[in-house]
Amino acid sequence: MRKWFYANIKAWAILFVLNILGNKVYAQETISPAIGFQETCNERIITGEIELAELELIPEFWSAYLRHYAEYSLDQKKLEEIFNVLNINKYRHIHIIAVIGTWCGDTKEQFPVLQKILDSLQHSNIHIIYIGADRDKLAGETDISYLNIEFLPTFIFYDSSCDYIDDISRYDVLGTFFFNKYLREIGRIVETPEGTMEEHILKILNKKQ
Repeated sequence: MRKWFYANIKAWAILFVLNILGNKVYAQETISPAIGFQETCNERIITGEIELAELELIPEFWSAYLRHYAEYSLDQKKLEEIFNVLNINKYRHIHIIAVIGTWCGDTKEQFPVLQKILDSLQHSNIHIIYIGADRDKLAGETDISYLNIEFLPTFIFYDSSCDYIDDISRYDVLGTFFFNKYLREIGRIVETPEGTMEEHILKILNKKQ
């Protein structure tokens, strides 16, 4: 009886360890090699180039994101104005680099608002890149020094009138040479917008080209 008991305990222990190892492997495989994943002082931070879905890996951030996304009421009149401005020139493409911090309170409030606006617009001439940064405004292996980020979140808007621009992947877009040669910064929203997010975006887009 005693041998049977200890044999079963050993078997359950092996299964328990294998389950933990399996979960660790799964967790690592769900994270893109392009991003970093930090855990310090009970804080989980994603850094580097990221996809929107990868933010779900930070439950505390994702729950706040979903709450603010749902609670924000869109200004339909301003959205229509933004859409009309984008339609004036079909070759005008707007690129947005959203530098965010999964640890940052302002990011949790403002980033969902920006994303909800873009989701509502569904305009083919708007392109966005997401970059996670840590408390030192560093993005792991992704060099963002040329973006001159001081506070988070920072949403940088670039203008281009190249008709081929949307064929360029997000990885090609990141690069000092590309930005200097093809794109022109027309404005940025830092921490919080001036007025509503829709109003600030419209102000940026209406700048003379």
